[in-house]
Amino acid sequence: LEHVAQEITQYLSQDFSESDTKVQKTLVPDFTLEDVAVKLPQGCQQLEELKCIEEPSMENFIINHKAPEKPAIISGALSDWPAVSGPRKWTVPYLVRVAGPRTVPIEIGKNYTSEHWTQRLMTVKQFAEQYLQGDCKEVGYLAQHQLLDQVPALAEDICIPDLCFTGEEDDVDMNVWIGPKGTVSPLHTDPKHNFLCQVSGSKYVVLYPSTDSKYLYPHPTPLLFNTSRVDLQNVNLEEHPDFCHAKGYHALLKAGQMLYIPPGMWHFVKSLETSFSVSFWWQ
Repeated sequence: LEHVAQEITQYLSQDFSESDTKVQKTLVPDFTLEDVAVKLPQGCQQLEELKCIEEPSMENFIINHKAPEKPAIISGALSDWPAVSGPRKWTVPYLVRVAGPRTVPIEIGKNYTSEHWTQRLMTVKQFAEQYLQGDCKEVGYLAQHQLLDQVPALAEDICIPDLCFTGEEDDVDMNVWIGPKGTVSPLHTDPKHNFLCQVSGSKYVVLYPSTDSKYLYPHPTPLLFNTSRVDLQNVNLEEHPDFCHAKGYHALLKAGQMLYIPPGMWHFVKSLETSFSVSFWWQ
């Protein structure tokens, strides 16, 4: 049945090709951390650049990162992913060809804390046409969606990182994040270990340790208890004076790299261009 569904998907998506997309084929943007960094007010702790390391052994990862809950950007872990390079590389036309008629939930608005934020159901093809072609004034984000379960053909393009199995359980939660330039996940925490794998495009990330929670003003409401009231893109020290004591990291996350986010670590993520990411939550 899945094979039949895939044949139908490819037929319905055949009119969306490389030549149809308005995304211009240009050189990969040469982002610098200085250019894309958030501008914190005077008096705040300066963000430390999170360095990139080569893929460590399991023992090295456990000792130097998992046990001390120290984040890291890891290179080399996605080198065998078909989604990263080759004929199955994840691009907008490839996404439409493989998953075009599938219905998915799209987040509309600045981010999920915005007053005008909402969600709409649409097909992947409609999402690509409306939000991934570089000329849309509003932001649409396919965020935290189990697309790999919905479209098994896409699951064949990725591999679960071996380091996910350094935990106490074998279950790994996989979610896909696809969106245009400007999508933002505000400063928040998650309860599990997280590998954020950047398949295509670049993102800017900011991280603060869980020990700084007292400076980050978590929302008092049960729905947003894991989200900070501090807007890193427009910090207001009059409203959040203790934020100046928080000391964190920031980094560029580039295609082919993987970010390790320990449980409870606060993180802010912003897409710098059209971006495809896969997250792996494990414990």
